[in-house]
Amino acid sequence: MNSDKKNKNLCKGCTLCCEYVTIEFDTPETKEDYEEVIWMLMHENVTVYIDEDGWNVEFKTPCMALDEKGLCKIYPERPEICKKYSQDDCIKHGDGDFCSYLFKTKEDLLKYLKEKKINLDKLK
Repeated sequence: MNSDKKNKNLCKGCTLCCEYVTIEFDTPETKEDYEEVIWMLMHENVTVYIDEDGWNVEFKTPCMALDEKGLCKIYPERPEICKKYSQDDCIKHGDGDFCSYLFKTKEDLLKYLKEKKINLDKLK
């Protein structure tokens, strides 16, 4: 079975990877950097996480190419990033946790900073 058919069958009924956009950003170093992360977390449908590649902001927003059954309406012409996606990276079918830290709220980040002994008031 070719990989396109394998992917389509494995993904049938699942739209997890089509329901968000993630952007990597530089590791926060200053008080202003961390305050920007807090600002991100104060928005609806936004989370921040740290994975093996670094810090990321995730926007929960479904792809407009999904039909009412959760299938891709443009599958043969989907963007290259979708074609390269592997189930090895999938939250549902992959190798486990996708991140080391997940922040859903300002309080989650402040707890992390306390655990890491990062004092915002002492940062430049």
